Amino acid sequence: ITVAFFQSLLVPLILSLFFSYLLTPIVDYLDKYKVSRTIIILSILSFFILFLSFAVFKVLPYIYSEVMQLIRLAPPVLMKMNHEWLPLAKEYLLSFPFVSESMLDNLFAEVRNMSRWSGRLQRALTTVWQTAPQVVGTVVNIVLTPLLTYFFIKEERTLIRICKRLIPKDLHRSVKSTVNKT
Repeated sequence: ITVAFFQSLLVPLILSLFFSYLLTPIVDYLDKYKVSRTIIILSILSFFILFLSFAVFKVLPYIYSEVMQLIRLAPPVLMKMNHEWLPLAKEYLLSFPFVSESMLDNLFAEVRNMSRWSGRLQRALTTVWQTAPQVVGTVVNIVLTPLLTYFFIKEERTLIRICKRLIPKDLHRSVKSTVNKT
């Protein structure tokens, strides 16, 4: 149970580190104008969250509807393929000496079975779509990521000092040169 707990915390931690890496230069730039660092961080983070929310809520339903449309179109396309295209392909392929009729019949039977799978796939995607908002991990990520990002940006200097203390003194110079190269 502890592995699952730490695994669920790892995603918001990595996302927060990434977002703080992206947003820290903006905060540092605006910090020059003598505005409270807390206000800058909260403003930028709010804007960033709104932007991501807008993107997710606009893009995700569009992708879902497109996938569902493809799945709905699959049975008629597969039916047309079974009744019109496959007989033509079979006639053409039988003209080659290395292709047997039984081999083609087996192959085409598998293709015909695909129409049954499209209905199952549509039901599965609908179920996933309906239960996705109930996933607790998603809620944890949504809440924890901005909080950790705020903390990482706000306490950047303190975290750097702590990391410096963790590095042995004889490695300071090589670590600093490595970090400055990136």
